[in-house]
Amino acid sequence: MLTTLHANDPINILERLEMEGVQARMIADPQLFIGLLSQRLVQVICPHCRLPWHEVESSRTDEERRLVENFCQPDAVYLRNHNGCPHCWRGVNGRTVIAEVISRMRSFSRFTGKKAGLRQKPTGTGSSAV
Repeated sequence: MLTTLHANDPINILERLEMEGVQARMIADPQLFIGLLSQRLVQVICPHCRLPWHEVESSRTDEERRLVENFCQPDAVYLRNHNGCPHCWRGVNGRTVIAEVISRMRSFSRFTGKKAGLRQKPTGTGSSAV
């Protein structure tokens, strides 16, 4: 069965389920609960007038520069041109969905199991990742 629930991010789904009265033991049951998904609609930056990072880097804050340098490929980073162009007039052209998915991994199962007061049964070695 699939169901929907309003939460700000996937981890908050667990808190919302508890607030709605779902017992922690049920949330921890791998037969009932296999993952979390959060999705949002975001604006798409216009490909015709977007601003490459190297053109705007000097006008950004130290924190923004640090984040881009440490966590991004600067050549692939573009910012919105708020002046727009004849294609978009405002720097954005439509919307798209972004999704964050957390599957039931061993470490996640341990977390929900501890919260429910369950003991982890021994399983094979190794783990999976999303």
